[in-house]
Amino acid sequence: MEYNRSDGPGFHNAITAYQAGATGAGVTVGVIDSGIDPNSHEFAGRIHAQSSDVTGAGRALGDDDGHGTEVSRVIAAAKDDRDTHGIAYNATILSLRADQSGSCTTPAAGEDEASCSFFDSSIAAGINRATDNGARVINISLGGPGGANAALRSAINRATLAGIVIVVSAGNEGNNSVPEFDPNNPSPFAQALVASGNGLVIISTSVDDQNLISDFSNKAGVSQNTTLSALGEGICCEYQNDTINRIQQNGQTFVRVFNGTSFSAPQISGAAALLAQAFPNLTGQQIVNLLLTSARDAGAAGTDAIYGRGILDIARAFAPAGTTSLAGTSTFVPLNGNGGSTSGPMGDVALSNRPISAVILDSYGRAYDIDLAHGLNAATPKLRLTPALVDQGRSVNLGVGTTQIAFSISAASTGAANILPLALSDGQQRQARVLAGRVSAAISRDMRFSLGIRQAASAQVAALQDMNSGAFLTATEARLDGGFERQPGSSAALRRQIGAFGLTGSVETGDARLFERTGSEFDRAGTHKYPYATLGLSVDRQVGPAKLALSANWMREDETILGSRFAQFIGQNGARTLFVDGNGELALGTGWSLGASWRQGWTYANSGAAILGQSQLGSNAFSFDIARINAFASGDRLALRVAQPLRVSNGGLALNVPISYDYATLTPTFGTRRFSLAPTGREIASEIAWTVPITGGYFSSNVFWRQEPGHFENLSDDVGVAFRLQYDF
Repeated sequence: MEYNRSDGPGFHNAITAYQAGATGAGVTVGVIDSGIDPNSHEFAGRIHAQSSDVTGAGRALGDDDGHGTEVSRVIAAAKDDRDTHGIAYNATILSLRADQSGSCTTPAAGEDEASCSFFDSSIAAGINRATDNGARVINISLGGPGGANAALRSAINRATLAGIVIVVSAGNEGNNSVPEFDPNNPSPFAQALVASGNGLVIISTSVDDQNLISDFSNKAGVSQNTTLSALGEGICCEYQNDTINRIQQNGQTFVRVFNGTSFSAPQISGAAALLAQAFPNLTGQQIVNLLLTSARDAGAAGTDAIYGRGILDIARAFAPAGTTSLAGTSTFVPLNGNGGSTSGPMGDVALSNRPISAVILDSYGRAYDIDLAHGLNAATPKLRLTPALVDQGRSVNLGVGTTQIAFSISAASTGAANILPLALSDGQQRQARVLAGRVSAAISRDMRFSLGIRQAASAQVAALQDMNSGAFLTATEARLDGGFERQPGSSAALRRQIGAFGLTGSVETGDARLFERTGSEFDRAGTHKYPYATLGLSVDRQVGPAKLALSANWMREDETILGSRFAQFIGQNGARTLFVDGNGELALGTGWSLGASWRQGWTYANSGAAILGQSQLGSNAFSFDIARINAFASGDRLALRVAQPLRVSNGGLALNVPISYDYATLTPTFGTRRFSLAPTGREIASEIAWTVPITGGYFSSNVFWRQEPGHFENLSDDVGVAFRLQYDF
């Protein structure tokens, strides 16, 4: 695989850039060196028309030494399933041949081998040519003991003022016995370019594939703040006849590789080209800052005199940096993957991988696609049996005429009573002792009221209407199903008999309870609470052996939506819900009775942040009962219930979010994204309850079966049995 044969892309994590569509296409990289092989397949169609000899010698484009071609391959060799490919494999190379004529082929006096020579004036001419032809990056894999003359300093200044990033090699004096310049610092040539570079010159040292500084490489030294390390050791490969030269020796195949800071510098130049293409809004200064600040640390912690700012890491350079917000807004979007918490009626929707795609900008103004639903936390399926059995509290009740007072005291109480919520039981006689903190009294023959502390208003309405609920532990009656975890604070209900009809009004205030994550951690200190309030009106009538009731309840949530709470960037302005409930009980004679309850809800999310006013969802719950008294013993009660807890059946959030971004105008395009809150799963709870009175108390047995508990399609069924023996003292 070509990617695996290419040393730089894998070592520097370029795959992230490639996956984002960055290849260097459309970006011109100036390479001031010994030239380029114009016939190589690696650059077909991507050698800039203004590539030429800039020494004034009038030579044709070529490369006597091969150095410039190898450097260009590291930057931009084609990804064509042959040989290797460069970091920015679709970039355009502006090859600026600056070697003095003959220096690469003829040894200087007293020398055994030729060594290319470069004059400052030629390098300056190359820089000016690159500046005039729109290069975004200039690679200078050259160095020496001398500084830079006035013409070269002027060219560097001009190029960097135009926003061009310049990368220069640090030098290879590290293991020379008699170094030409101090190996603990970059070459004087590189330092001179930095001095004239307006902060846009990066010096490159070399590391090996173990992230260790190469023994030949000069160190960052005094230029550590502007130095970046990159792979410059063991770079594949020497070419012959425009393909990798493979040498056969002793039955084995070898290739020749290259070493030098000349080959670490083009890794950085290629990375700069990728950034320039992927994010056209970036200035040269921003590209430099990104490359330097995103480097992975090496050597001593932080910036140091060996590796400088660290080792080039393209993936980190491409990652969002600084504060992120929805494009075109000031709405902060954290990257910790916390989109909020769903509630019980939404079941497994948070696990459904339904994305809400949007565009965010980082502090550099770079646009990224993000899934706003990523990290939504699903409400844990509610345990129903355990809470019903673990209560160790004691019920206290008092009845005087038509007035009843009932409350509970915790067994652990030593001082003031702890008020505990209790559930509606199966008969009027037992209601007074199992409704927590309830005071019920008759005002007149036709009017009765009830006040409650930590008591749901729906239970008080049922009590005033004298509509029984079986003693079930897990299967909830539909109209009593609040849907989400809530803690009633105070409530009241008033019923008036008007002819054959009963009219009951109710109010309730309390808190929605959410166990939610803050940042990247869950808050183990407990649940968070968000206010809600309800207002209800119910009509009931006795028709022969049947009792019928029809109710409407309006609920206001301040920060939640049917018990769920989403992140601020989605919206936390609460919701309004209308519930319509139908309830009926039919006495069949010989002790048999039937019951049915249905709840239908319509929730409207309040607009805010990204949420639009058209965000609506429907929900429903139902329960069906059949019961018989005196089934097996005098006074016993046997009942069966099949129920579905409140579940979102349709609808969800409509979000106005940026869906694309135009770098030319630096403006986003907004569109509507819809996110369904209906779960895949559907809980069906079936329960048989048998209660029999005994002297001084009663005995009860419950058997239940919950399918897809909590509306989680993939959860195992919840099956159980419970026995209780209760005495009054």
